[in-house]
Amino acid sequence: MESVNSHLFAVVFWIGGVAFVTTILIPALKQIPDINNRMELFEKLEGHYLAVVYYGIVCI
Repeated sequence: MESVNSHLFAVVFWIGGVAFVTTILIPALKQIPDINNRMELFEKLEGHYLAVVYYGIVCI
């Protein structure tokens, strides 16, 4: 039962992260006029999120 719970948690967390990126992060980044600052911030945030995604993939 615990493996099912960790699987569900990983999937929900992954989908939630994708929803956050597409509905909040990208529109907010579009408000930053300097493309270099925008890309730097996106890459930093994406790097943190990818670490969690890789852990989730292992759980899935």
